[in-house]
Amino acid sequence: MKAKMVSIAFFLGLGQNAIAGQEIKEGRWDVTTSIEMPGMPVKLPPVTHSQCITKENLVPDTKQQHGDCVISHSQVNSNTVSWTVTCETNEGTMTGNGEIIYQSDSFKGGLNMELNSPQGVMTMASTMTGQYKGACE
Repeated sequence: MKAKMVSIAFFLGLGQNAIAGQEIKEGRWDVTTSIEMPGMPVKLPPVTHSQCITKENLVPDTKQQHGDCVISHSQVNSNTVSWTVTCETNEGTMTGNGEIIYQSDSFKGGLNMELNSPQGVMTMASTMTGQYKGACE
């Protein structure tokens, strides 16, 4: 079940929210994600990937998508993007809240998730950092 939560954590392509006139740079970003789970005997290493971020898709994602996830709320306030997500998995329902704060050529943020399953409740926290690398190819 913990492995499934780790896989779900990488499903961060959650929000597509068009904005006008914001100071968030469109382009290629290197995104590093670290995951912490209470009770996990080994700390997982951070994972880095590159992504083209646009004003229509400001939430970092990866290609490792698991579960059926739906954004119920997403909001852009100046340089801050926040969202709420619910994912249906084989293990149960996972819900979470995320937030990214963009600052010029970098961002910081995270996603807190909770899995309610027949085996109990599990939580995890993901932290994300990003570095702007230039135009999308």
